[in-house]
Amino acid sequence: MKILRWISIPVACIIAWYAAFVIGLLILNVAEAFCPKDQMVSGICTAPWWRVVEKSIFCFSTALSAIFVLLAVFFVAPTARNG
Repeated sequence: MKILRWISIPVACIIAWYAAFVIGLLILNVAEAFCPKDQMVSGICTAPWWRVVEKSIFCFSTALSAIFVLLAVFFVAPTARNG
């Protein structure tokens, strides 16, 4: 049983990373909805505040990915269990 848990760690980490990636994309799409129509050029928001918002979302998503991956490893690894 222990070997199965060790083998499943990379799979859990990849799933955790993709979950954070999808959450980041969803947040980015929600933020894009607040961009005024007259400041959208070829699908890119050119509002002065957009660069700060976009960079903040990228940083948040990166941190969320790190948290999700660490939690996945913690809960999947056999040493996290008492039994």
